[in-house]
Amino acid sequence: MKPIADIPGRIKIIQQVGSRKSSGHRVFAVVACPDCGARRQIERSDIIRNKSTLCPKCARQRERYGSGPMRMSYGPEWPLISKAIMMLDGNQCVFDMCYSKDLVVHHITPFRVTMDNSVRNLATVCHTHHMWCDRHLEESIPILMKMMPGILKARIERGKLLEEG
Repeated sequence: MKPIADIPGRIKIIQQVGSRKSSGHRVFAVVACPDCGARRQIERSDIIRNKSTLCPKCARQRERYGSGPMRMSYGPEWPLISKAIMMLDGNQCVFDMCYSKDLVVHHITPFRVTMDNSVRNLATVCHTHHMWCDRHLEESIPILMKMMPGILKARIERGKLLEEG
């Protein structure tokens, strides 16, 4: 059986171990999570199927903050940036009359185009508006850009209140 090779950022094998059980020959590996370094033993077939040795906690974080096969990685500081933007936007969707609490931080101009995580390119939106913005980029960018001066003004006011409080 051919050993599984390390893949930077996805698979980190410490040791490959064979084991005979009553259910047949199963091969295990001692692996390290490429993100946090946590060690654990998992079946070789799980490594091949998942194409990763991420621990469950890091896998959820990557899924949530964007590092999957179709997602961009917004950088290691993304969780802090997104929390700050949500707080500056008052933990509400920037679209008028939207009171949903299922919120995400949206890149107005796609990150893959600009690589821009600046305050001027980010807005807190609900899941519904986020899906609309992603599906209608040509319409959503001008709309959000027109809204941005008001959003920035509100952020400055909230920032002053946060400093005072």
